[in-house]
Amino acid sequence: MTALVEPRFAFGRNWTSFLGMLDDARIATATASLSTMLDRADLRGLRFLDVGCGSGLFSLAARRLGASVVSFDLDGDSVACARELRRRYFSEDPMWDIREGSALDESFFKSLGMFDVVYSWGVLHHTGAMWRALDLIRAPLRPGGRLCIAIYNDQGAWSRRWATIKRRFCSSPLWRAAIVGTFVPYWVLRGLAADVVWGRNPLRRYTEYRGGRGMSVWHDWIDWLGGYPFEFAKPEAIVAFMRALMKDEVAPTLASRVLTAVAVLHFDTGHAARAVPLCEEILRLDQAEGERRLTAIHLQVSGCILMEVGRSTEARTVLDQALAITTDLGDDRGCAWVELALADLDLRTGHWAAAKRKLTRTIETFERVADLQGIFEAHRSLGDLAIGQGRSAEAVTPLRRCLQIWENDLTGKLERARILARMAPAMAANGDTTTADTYRAECLCIVSDLGLDVDCLLLPPFVPFS
Repeated sequence: MTALVEPRFAFGRNWTSFLGMLDDARIATATASLSTMLDRADLRGLRFLDVGCGSGLFSLAARRLGASVVSFDLDGDSVACARELRRRYFSEDPMWDIREGSALDESFFKSLGMFDVVYSWGVLHHTGAMWRALDLIRAPLRPGGRLCIAIYNDQGAWSRRWATIKRRFCSSPLWRAAIVGTFVPYWVLRGLAADVVWGRNPLRRYTEYRGGRGMSVWHDWIDWLGGYPFEFAKPEAIVAFMRALMKDEVAPTLASRVLTAVAVLHFDTGHAARAVPLCEEILRLDQAEGERRLTAIHLQVSGCILMEVGRSTEARTVLDQALAITTDLGDDRGCAWVELALADLDLRTGHWAAAKRKLTRTIETFERVADLQGIFEAHRSLGDLAIGQGRSAEAVTPLRRCLQIWENDLTGKLERARILARMAPAMAANGDTTTADTYRAECLCIVSDLGLDVDCLLLPPFVPFS
């Protein structure tokens, strides 16, 4: 009897098609995103391993930043794509080695040597043995090196449904046609509706699409629909797995930073209660390491999370500790951010006068150090303060300042929606119901366009939206 072969998406064919539209703008976007991720303007003197290189775009970005690069992929077409990019931009370059190999082959990894950066973005969950791949990928990483991976988040039933869709996509041309014919028109029509409402040119979302990483919208769609094998995991599961494997190699500072990222993810997705135990572990690790500036940041994060779950007294204690450290370090910007968190705590507990004093001080500091994000957040809180006191008309000026700061969409549509949701009742209180209705409608359009719920606006309980 012939064994059943599990279907597998032909990533290489998708990347071969993508190379036809690769241009300097996409390469620049990819290079900038890699530089931002690694927090380095250049990678000269470093060895960079691209595990599952796909088109080779990020290998090219790393090489442009000065790294010595080794790229490999299981898919022969992907290897050919990467070699074509090398031919175009770094012909005969001895500092860019491209091979065919598997992320599940331990002996292959050992043959590559050691690297300062091991990069595998959106790859290991397509190997069919994700946890083994996560175990093996750490082998070529030098002590103190950077491991950059992206794994699909476990979203419960939705993730399982997508696994079924992807498997069927790869199982036959008939299923592929049916799935593409269902999802692509839906995505196109949803985008068209949003563009019509916003008065935008519908073609711009496709002609100017970079996906944040230099990709194309069509190839991103096909890559998503067909990406199989398909595995997923919760962020804390990945962290726990890696920490167990590397417990003797991971410094407390690195562990606390990783756990903080997971805690913030829980906070941002409305699961603050899950982050509380992580905060306790983070502060324990910080205490062992003795890095005061990092401790102050993590105390602030912990205070905000405790505030969100209603533990106000503990939140104030933790935030006061953070303020004491930042003051002692002479960190004006850090002090302002902690005071902003304390002001938000005062808002939640009805201490209006104390909140206003803190917000006034933080705005002065943020203006002095030119921290636009801080200016934005402090003015938003000042608007919330006015609304919470029943003086919505006074909220117009600070909230309008928020819109002026981000009128070029610097923080994205969601932040604009959050301000519009506050401006609507403020304008209504000023007697301008027409503008209030316009703001409310625009806000709902943004939320709908992003496929989100109104709850994502993170409005304080005293801000009426409807």
